[in-house]
Amino acid sequence: MDVILLAAGFSRRFGDSLPKPFVKIAGKPLIFYPLFTLQRSKLIDRILVVISPEAEGMFSAVRNKYLKKITKITAVVHGGKERQDSVFNGLNFLSASGHGDIVAIHDAARPFLKEELLETLNLAARETGGAAPGIKVVDTIKSVDGNSIVAGHLKRDELRAIQTPQVFVFDKLFDAYKGSIGSGVNFTDDNEIFGVAGWNVKVVGGDSDLFKVTFKEDMIKARHVLAKMRSYYK
Repeated sequence: MDVILLAAGFSRRFGDSLPKPFVKIAGKPLIFYPLFTLQRSKLIDRILVVISPEAEGMFSAVRNKYLKKITKITAVVHGGKERQDSVFNGLNFLSASGHGDIVAIHDAARPFLKEELLETLNLAARETGGAAPGIKVVDTIKSVDGNSIVAGHLKRDELRAIQTPQVFVFDKLFDAYKGSIGSGVNFTDDNEIFGVAGWNVKVVGGDSDLFKVTFKEDMIKARHVLAKMRSYYK
């Protein structure tokens, strides 16, 4: 399995001069933690890191200091304007340089990835073509119109909050992305693009520890999760 690790965002909502992947927790940058798991997993062959051009020097410094044991990083490519552009850049690179039959797309801002989830997603993607982890929704969710009037009553038991990594048969995902280029639609994640192309995505049980660090206050939760998992990262 190949992995495209997305670390090209500008972290505007986080409110820090550093992009989120380079913000430290317990003395190491956030990007260290998912890379640690990807390096450790026997499923993973290659890791492609996607960063913004502005962060190239920053990533090089982090790699030299903290990531010397992450030998599966085979390339670093630049991201695009939107998330989907960054993924497409990564897929294009893998297509040109060689790739496996399965590819995972993961956000570096979800640091606490576990090997067991990778294994579950790999099996599900090989069965259906695509797989994503999802958390059951506990709140009642409504859709609203442009005036914030309730327009739809969604069934909570049919809803999932989708996480990454999202895992796909490479050729199907690449074809789906090529078909989406020029559509003018800003897709929110990879399984949406995959689904629009007519392929199925299996949702497997997600992990509450695999939350996305979005705001500064999320670092408090990240420290709690890391305290539980500290022995894992030794």
